[in-house]
Amino acid sequence: MRKSRKYIMAVAGAALFAIALLAICIGIICQRERGMPLETFSGYLEKLCREGHRSQLEQYVISRRLSLDEAAALAESIPHMAGDAPPIPNIAAVGICVLAADVNGDGLEDVIEYAPAQDDEGANMLAIYLQGKEGDYRLSCSQPLLDTNIQWHAIIEVVKYKKNIYLLFIPRNEQSRLIACRLSEGVPRDKMELTYVCRDVKAETIFCLEGYDVERVLSRSVHYYHTADYYHCAYDARRRWRPMECGSGETEIDREEWGNIKELFNNKYREERQPYLQKYGDTLINITAWGFTDVFESDMNNNGVREQYIKTLERLGFEENVGLFTGLPIITGEYYGSHEGRRGLWYCIEESGEEMDFLDMCGLDIWEGEMTPQFFWVEETDQGNITCIIYQDGEEFKQRVDGYFIQDKSYEKVFSVLYTPEISCRTTFYP
Repeated sequence: MRKSRKYIMAVAGAALFAIALLAICIGIICQRERGMPLETFSGYLEKLCREGHRSQLEQYVISRRLSLDEAAALAESIPHMAGDAPPIPNIAAVGICVLAADVNGDGLEDVIEYAPAQDDEGANMLAIYLQGKEGDYRLSCSQPLLDTNIQWHAIIEVVKYKKNIYLLFIPRNEQSRLIACRLSEGVPRDKMELTYVCRDVKAETIFCLEGYDVERVLSRSVHYYHTADYYHCAYDARRRWRPMECGSGETEIDREEWGNIKELFNNKYREERQPYLQKYGDTLINITAWGFTDVFESDMNNNGVREQYIKTLERLGFEENVGLFTGLPIITGEYYGSHEGRRGLWYCIEESGEEMDFLDMCGLDIWEGEMTPQFFWVEETDQGNITCIIYQDGEEFKQRVDGYFIQDKSYEKVFSVLYTPEISCRTTFYP
C-alpha cells in the first residue's frame, strides 16, 4: 500500500511537471508566434536593402496619401482629426500626413493621421480611425507622443506582407533608417527599427583603355560612393555640408572670382523650369545658386582655355510649397524623363562668358542611360585632362564611374568602373 501511494505520488508529480513544462513551451511558442510576423517582415526588408531591390516593396503598399483638400473634407466628419484646430490652417501650417488604407481587412478604407506633437519637440502624434459600414469613423488608436522622430513628409506607407499589416516610416533624406509598426485591428502591437551602413564598396573595372590608370577610382571607392550619395547610410554624414570632390585637374575658386557663373546657372534652371511652374502653379519650389559654394575651374575639353562651372547634387523634380515647410515631391512625368524624382547632377559650365553643357561641349548626353549622373570631377593625366562622371541606378544602390577624354568637340570613354555596396544591417525590436 505504501509503495502504491509513492508510485501514485511520483506519477502525479511527473504529470504536474509535464503540464508545467508544456505550459512554458506553449508560452514560448505563442510568444514566438506573436513576434514572428515582424521578424519575417524585417528579414524581407534586410534582404531588399542588401541586394538593392527596395522598389520591390511597392507591390505590397496598400495605402494612398490624401491631398490637403481630401484631408480637410474628412476632418469635417472625424471630430478629433487634426486636433481641435481648423483643418486646413493646421495641415498647411505644421504639416500632417493623412493616409487612407484598409488596416483591418474589412474592405473599407480607414484613416491614419500622423503629425508633429503639439507639446513635445521631436515627437509625433499618431491616430488611426476605423471606418464603419455607415461611413462613420471610430478612433482605434491614439498615441500623442509616438517616438519615431520622423517628419510628416517622409515616406509613410501602409504595407500588407504575408497577411499582416505594417505602418512603415522611411525618412526621405535618411533612407538607411526604416521603422515599421505591426498593426492589428487598427492598433500598433510591436515595432522594429532597421538601420544599415556600408561595410565596404566593391569596385570592379568594366574596361580601361591602355595607358589610363584607374587605381585612384578603385582605391577610393568608399569615398567616391558616399560623395555621390551622402544620404545612403551613416557613413560620414557630415559630407553633405562639404564641397564636391575636387580632382587633380581642377581647382576650387574663391567667391571673388566667380564672375557671372551664378547668374548663368540661375538663368539656365529658371528657363528650364518655367514651363512647369506655369503649368503646375506656384506650389512648386524653385532653386538658385546663391547659397552654393562649389565653383571650380579646369580645362575640361583640353583646348587651352579653362572653364568655370558649378556642380551640385539636388532632387530632379519639384516639391510642394507649404509655407515654411518643404512639402512632398511632385512627379510630373515630364521633367528629366526616367530620372525625375531621383537625386542627380545640377551643373553649369561657362567658357568665355557663354553657358554650355556636356552636349554642347562634346556631344555627350549624360542623361541618355538609365543610370542618373550624380557629380563629376577632372583628373590630370599624361594623356590630358579626364572628366570623371559618377552615375547611380534607379534603386540608388549601384554606381558607375566613367572617364571621358574630351577634345575637339568630341569625346572618348577611356574607362568604366562599377561600384557595388556591401551592406551591414542592424535590427532592433520593441514591444
